[in-house]
Amino acid sequence: MVLGGFDLLRWRRGSPSELSGLQGTQAAPAEAEVPDQTDPGAEMARPSGPFEMTAIGTDPRVGLWWYIHESKILLFQLPGQQWPPCSVVPLPSTVAAQCVAPLTGAVQQGTSQIRTPTVAVLYDDAQLSVFPHGRRVDLPKATNWPFGEVPLLIRAAAPHPHAVGVALVVVTQSGRLLSLFLAQSAHTFEVEASRLWPMVSEHCLKNFFKRIRRYGFGDVSQDRHSLEDAQFLAHQIEILPAQRRGSLFDVLAWGEEHLALYSHPRSTAPADLMWVSSLAHLVTGDVVPGRFLSVCCNSEASKEKLLVFFTGEDPTRGPSAMLTRLSLPSRAAPPEPSLAVASVAPKPSDGRGLMTAFGDVAVTAVQVDSERYCICLVNMPPWPAALQAGVQQIVEFGIAGLSLLPEGVSVGHIQVLTPHGLLSCPQDMFGGDKELEGKAPSTADAFLQVASDFFDAGQEDQASSLCGRAFSQMGAQAMLAAVERRTQHLLDSGDETNVAAQLSKKSKSLAEWLRFLHQAGVWIRMGNAPNITAAQQKMVEACERISALQQMQEYHDLEPDVFASSIHHALDTKGGSKSPEEEALEFYGRPSECERLLSSLAEYPRTLPFGSGGAWDAVVFVHGVVCGFIEAALERRSHILKAHPTSLPPPDSHQLQRYWPRSAPSVKGVGSGWLMAPSVQRALEEIRSLSLEVLPVPKQRLPLLDAQALRVVEGLQQLCRSTLRAAHASFVDLHASPMAKLREAVLKDMAHAEASLHENAKMVKHRTLGLAEEFEDVEAFVRLSAWSDLPRLDGMMESEAFRRRVFEQCLAEKPLHPLFFRMVRCFPPTKAALEELLLPYPELRWTLELNRLNEVGQVGISPWPNAMHSVKEIAIKAMERGDASKDEHRSKALKALASIASLAQEEWSLAWCDVAEKGYRADQRSGGGCG
Repeated sequence: MVLGGFDLLRWRRGSPSELSGLQGTQAAPAEAEVPDQTDPGAEMARPSGPFEMTAIGTDPRVGLWWYIHESKILLFQLPGQQWPPCSVVPLPSTVAAQCVAPLTGAVQQGTSQIRTPTVAVLYDDAQLSVFPHGRRVDLPKATNWPFGEVPLLIRAAAPHPHAVGVALVVVTQSGRLLSLFLAQSAHTFEVEASRLWPMVSEHCLKNFFKRIRRYGFGDVSQDRHSLEDAQFLAHQIEILPAQRRGSLFDVLAWGEEHLALYSHPRSTAPADLMWVSSLAHLVTGDVVPGRFLSVCCNSEASKEKLLVFFTGEDPTRGPSAMLTRLSLPSRAAPPEPSLAVASVAPKPSDGRGLMTAFGDVAVTAVQVDSERYCICLVNMPPWPAALQAGVQQIVEFGIAGLSLLPEGVSVGHIQVLTPHGLLSCPQDMFGGDKELEGKAPSTADAFLQVASDFFDAGQEDQASSLCGRAFSQMGAQAMLAAVERRTQHLLDSGDETNVAAQLSKKSKSLAEWLRFLHQAGVWIRMGNAPNITAAQQKMVEACERISALQQMQEYHDLEPDVFASSIHHALDTKGGSKSPEEEALEFYGRPSECERLLSSLAEYPRTLPFGSGGAWDAVVFVHGVVCGFIEAALERRSHILKAHPTSLPPPDSHQLQRYWPRSAPSVKGVGSGWLMAPSVQRALEEIRSLSLEVLPVPKQRLPLLDAQALRVVEGLQQLCRSTLRAAHASFVDLHASPMAKLREAVLKDMAHAEASLHENAKMVKHRTLGLAEEFEDVEAFVRLSAWSDLPRLDGMMESEAFRRRVFEQCLAEKPLHPLFFRMVRCFPPTKAALEELLLPYPELRWTLELNRLNEVGQVGISPWPNAMHSVKEIAIKAMERGDASKDEHRSKALKALASIASLAQEEWSLAWCDVAEKGYRADQRSGGGCG
């Protein structure tokens, strides 16, 4: 199937299409055919922190936005799920986000599968790459590319008029424009550049020279000055569909003070400059115009209007960002000037602004200062009525893009692209108080309560609008404190008289509260507010606590007496005035302190005589309760991250290091560490110690005792694994110091428990070794596998990083020195790596040197003098470096080694000379006899 030009460029967002894969002889070998992926970004780490503003690009026409991160393009649907990306495109080098042009939107297959969009990337050296469905096709610099021009931005304009391909518009850093024509012919690609587009229209030049001829050599400085003023340099562009039959597309381009319209012919020739007009000519009246911020074309009743967003000096408000609407009767002539302007924002601090329009609504955004932005919604009644600017809302998050998604004939839904995610806003988010129905909240808590009520009632737009007003009036810090207070209230308050009903109600309320915070844009509006990460973790922690308590409540129903006693001790009630039912309701009513029950449960088996069947059953029961408690909390966190991927901050890249493919999967979001709080760690340690105490250790093995011991050890194994999973979720990094310390203690207890088993039960499974492998305890894994499972260790040695760790550990631990020599023979390192490893161990270096003689075999004695010389050199160099200065015995040993090696070398040399001389004489005698 040949890729058609109209399939290559989609003007309407969200139109599914089946695209064939592009083939090219210039395809990069490393980027060969990549199969379609349903979840392209699931295996990669989400970038930590907010996105960088300069690395974000957006194209509302095709419904995509993208982020340049570590030489990759992460593409997202607009709107759509914000993680994982719908496509990940690897780049040979980092490019600017403005130099990426999507040629198609994400193609939806069925309900979930998404194929990779096609994008074009233009590098600083004018090289072009096309990425059809994940492949990379590199093209040489376009033919006729103007010398010295560096691309600033690129836009997909229209299908190629004569071939399968697309026409692209490029703006260079010098402000010049040109077009690129990308074409596919059979299985090859070609790209051709037009000449630079004109800066002055041709009719202006003709009229200028005509006036020179008419007036001879008279004074034409005024005409020349007008001609120089008309020269145009572009900073931004907007692609417009062509109106004339002979045109391929039109381009609206603007710089700081001039606006121009180009019409591109249906050929590779440069575009025609239709007109150039200055901002001072377009905006008249009392306003003193400054510079263009943005321009867009909008149609009203088959008439085209230009929306001009610019800075100016307002007589009443001072320096401001203003919006005006210009009539454009014909594209062949400049728009008519306008007197009517609307002030929509303060003057931007960075000199840039964003604007989008749909139907009779426009939205503008500017940066007010280093931390705050201003958004304003403008209603555009039919011409010639004036524009109606809404309330200017100050927000505390960066704005990288705006779009209006169609919801009707003249209604648009505002999408604000921020470095923290995509914020969806209703059209009337800056309207009056009509949606409050008489309610007038005056505090942050009241705003959240009313907005949450609207959201629960199904009025999401009103809830989002109210949240926007609340942040504008109260500020992000006050709203963040209100969110934390409401989360704590939902967690610990309740009026139910039944434990199960109370927990179920809290779980539902917290789930709805979490959904409200995401869908109403509360988290995104926080921006870079301090403590937002802690607030998000507390929110997810509240949900985890409820799920853990619900699991514990199920065990409570199985053993009510055990839990009644444990809850009584956990509450530390005196006098015994409350019934067990009242104590249970009080305990389950405060989930923020639910972990205190773990210590009380650890004491339950001690009330039974050790060695009895009841004690063993009690220990196994406690194992199950604690494992269920931890696993329910972790499962809830996983479910939240799947439903709301941005609920928790992502881990840093250095925390995701792995040695083995079968290790515990990486953490997707960093939650709170409540599962590894000091009180929880003490309770878990106490339960592990209790498990070791109840294990039977009789002199003579009995089948019944062995069976009971196996049950305890298996329960302890599950407890240890749940403990390590909770530690991994809390500490994130498998190789961090807190994780290593806890893991060492857990594996030590597990090893002691496994050692107490009968030999037949012990060797069935290497439980400790399996935990060491899953959670990457490298030291324990090497020791245990060296003792019990060498093939398992050999299978892991394929990893270069792990192989070096094994060599270093074997050298550092004397009992593992024999393993080192075995590994060096089986997995020989490079000579440089070996020298570096053995530099602190000269005594092992000469041992390895002598061991190599066994590989030579018994053919002659000549290798021995060389080996002795190497040993002597190693000992002398070690003494010269001062390696042995800290250890007197080691220094003496090296000196003795050097002396022995020197004497041995001399003896071997003399012996070799003697043998050689005797052999020579024998040959002489033999030869003489024959003579």
